[in-house]
Amino acid sequence: MTSPFNPMIAFPVSRAQAYPHTWPEDPSLKDAPILALGIDHLTVDVSVIQLGTVTLAASTRNAGNDAYGQEYDLTPSDARALGHQLIAAAARCEVAD
Repeated sequence: MTSPFNPMIAFPVSRAQAYPHTWPEDPSLKDAPILALGIDHLTVDVSVIQLGTVTLAASTRNAGNDAYGQEYDLTPSDARALGHQLIAAAARCEVAD
């Protein structure tokens, strides 16, 4: 299945957390802290900062005004590999249902 590229499609995210590197450097912490990031969707774009890269962006629903998120640039080859991994993982989840 091929469809035209659309950078405006937002993929909902059900959980977005960070695990900061403060443990075990901070001996007062019993466990590593877990922070909720407030990120609720992913988008995919092309050449946002660097030409010839695929940009995966994670941000809030207010992204039209202020993204408040993160961006990751991948080579086209790595973006394809990530896509294949996502397809394989989705297939594995569907089998488990």
